[in-house]
Amino acid sequence: MAHVLIVDDEPAIALALEFLMQQDGHAVTSVRTAADALAAPVPDVVLLDVMLPDGSGLDVCRALKARDAAPHVLMISARGRDVDAAHGLAAGADGYLTKPFAIADVAARVRALLAGDA
Repeated sequence: MAHVLIVDDEPAIALALEFLMQQDGHAVTSVRTAADALAAPVPDVVLLDVMLPDGSGLDVCRALKARDAAPHVLMISARGRDVDAAHGLAAGADGYLTKPFAIADVAARVRALLAGDA
């Protein structure tokens, strides 16, 4: 069982992602801010919104990826331009999905990231 950290300030999206990850058998921690994301124990995978109330998800991604036990990061954002995805990937993200997204895509991407660890 993997540990998934969900970082999204939109309660409906966070709850849907929590439910999805729990259905896939993962332990889930959900936070709403950049500060809480950086204070949380390092997970296996982070589902990270780009726009957070107290900072940028891009900065959070960089900080997480700089850790010794860097998690996989899948950025999830309403920003859907090609340049936005490029910024996310340049910050170290392993993938980038735009809102609205197909819930099955999130689950499949998390499974693929974790399969790479096996």
